[in-house]
Amino acid sequence: MKMHNIESQVASEFTNGFRVKVSILELGLYISGFTARYSDRSPSGLWIQPPSINSNGKWVKIIEFNKTMPLWKEIEDSVIEAINLYKNLSEDFEDLTKAEMDDRISETVDQYHKSSEGSSESLH
Repeated sequence: MKMHNIESQVASEFTNGFRVKVSILELGLYISGFTARYSDRSPSGLWIQPPSINSNGKWVKIIEFNKTMPLWKEIEDSVIEAINLYKNLSEDFEDLTKAEMDDRISETVDQYHKSSEGSSESLH
């Protein structure tokens, strides 16, 4: 059972992993800069780390978590879920040409506008 409402979003992909933004919604807390690197040592295959900065040649965590608490496990699960979604979406679009991508975007926008028109009419 989840105790927190957490959403994660892949911000970018780099050579051996991803940068991820984690939002703990009920706290209004949005933390950018998490990293998830591929690792054989982790059961999930990803090593999740909170944001850190390089200070005089030493990496210092900006925010720390007690990794034995449920919050950390929920953050890890949310980050992994976001990465899986990102990878699945990337695979869905990787073989499309620019023209095919543009067509899909146009179709989606048209569908959105049609559904929005219907909902705004029901408000009058």
